[in-house]
Amino acid sequence: MREYELVLVFGADLPEKDQKIFIDSLKKEIEKLKGKVEKIDAWGKREFAYPIKKQKLGYYFVLSMDLPEDVPAKLDSKLRLDETLLRYLLVRREEAKKAPVKKEKKNGSKIVK
Repeated sequence: MREYELVLVFGADLPEKDQKIFIDSLKKEIEKLKGKVEKIDAWGKREFAYPIKKQKLGYYFVLSMDLPEDVPAKLDSKLRLDETLLRYLLVRREEAKKAPVKKEKKNGSKIVK
C-alpha cells in the first residue's frame, strides 16, 4: 500500500450536506477497494485564482489515504466522470528527501558557507 493525497474542490453553490454525502460515499468506495482513509481535512471556502466553470469560489477538502497500487487508476476514472466536482488532484505522497546540511565556518567576522 502506498500513501496518497486527494484534493477535492466543490463549487460554492453545492450545499454542505451534499458535500458530506459525496465524501462519505467516496470513503466507502475506497474502503470497498481495500484502501484506507487516514484523515479528511476541510480547508473551507476559498477564492480561485481564475473562474472555473463560471464560479469564483469553491470548497476544498484534502483526503490522506493508503491505497493498493491498482486503486488510484480506478479512483481517477470515477472522479473524472463526476459532475459534482469542479476540480480534483490525486497525488502519491513520498517521503521528503533530506539533503545533507553543510556546516558554516566562521572566518573572522564573515560566515562562510
